[in-house]
Amino acid sequence: MDKKLITGSEGFIGKNINGEIRVSRNVCDLTKYDDVLNLFKYHQPNTVIHCAAKHGSALEMNKNHSKYLEENILIDLNIIKACKEADVKNLMMLASITSFPENCSYPLKEEGFHSGKISDRFFGYAYSKSIVPNLCKAYQLDYNLNYKSILLGNVRRFACRQGDLTNCIGAGTCSDLS
Repeated sequence: MDKKLITGSEGFIGKNINGEIRVSRNVCDLTKYDDVLNLFKYHQPNTVIHCAAKHGSALEMNKNHSKYLEENILIDLNIIKACKEADVKNLMMLASITSFPENCSYPLKEEGFHSGKISDRFFGYAYSKSIVPNLCKAYQLDYNLNYKSILLGNVRRFACRQGDLTNCIGAGTCSDLS
């Protein structure tokens, strides 16, 4: 049986994804590697869908770039390293379209992801999320692991009030994980 662990399970995205093991910040501090590793070893999931992130209001993120950058990079590194060490077979990490360059043309395309400067408006958060696809790629190349990232676009609370994200996630699916 495929046992899925969802991080950020109390957040807007995470609460809309099905999984047997639901992890919120009240369950595990993802900034502490040993806590993350112990969580994965205890539950032994086959799949981790990593939705957790340090996120805040536009005003908050615009005033604390280093805080958002440091905490998100730490969380993402802890997740991917602990998945590898705990022998998690499948990992899906969420990135953000805020990581696209500020002058990127629409519709957004994968080849435009690293084609320019990230906006200073949400730089800390956006830059931390721009690392996620490359982090997954490095683990694929070095360790031949099924670790992938997905860029979520067009996710808006008012459009998704019914808990159905099928019309709100514009960049891909989790179907190729298993």
